[in-house]
Amino acid sequence: MIKGGAVTMMKLAVVSLFATYLTPGCCQNLCETMPPFYKNNNTCPEKAVCADVSIFNRTSPNKSPCERKTNLNCRCNQDIHCPLDDEHSFYVSNGVIQYTCDPRCSFPWCRENQIAKSSLANARDFGYKTYTKIECRCPGNHIASMKEGVAATKNSDKRIDNSQSYVCNQVFGNIDDPCSSKHPSG
Repeated sequence: MIKGGAVTMMKLAVVSLFATYLTPGCCQNLCETMPPFYKNNNTCPEKAVCADVSIFNRTSPNKSPCERKTNLNCRCNQDIHCPLDDEHSFYVSNGVIQYTCDPRCSFPWCRENQIAKSSLANARDFGYKTYTKIECRCPGNHIASMKEGVAATKNSDKRIDNSQSYVCNQVFGNIDDPCSSKHPSG
């Protein structure tokens, strides 16, 4: 007979294994990693997404089951490469991660209906090129394994000049800020 604590530990182990399987970065050794693509050498504007990483499933035989593509959008201050680590990651959807020069927990927690990010076209502060600017963190930005077709943000009706704005997807509900213990002001 299994005691209650042992059952809980078994459930946690199964949930952990399932979450690891779904995590985009979990099986990188199984994915073919394409060389990074440098979009340009510009310095990132403040709060810009410095890299986009996409993990795609493949269906063709005789190849790895997935492909990992990295687009480096810009360089961080003082010609530093974009930090591609968990501390700087914003999960966008299943298989898509965005990275910023500043740590994720340095961005404020989004309020309801606040603009979370914007895609700015022909941006003067970026050599009249397009970039994505993060304003705040959504609950989904902290969830590595999302359901297929679910994204951390959704289109907003608010549009300013040449930009498309996004708000937090409410499907994640109200969760406590995972960074509140790291950055009391966050």
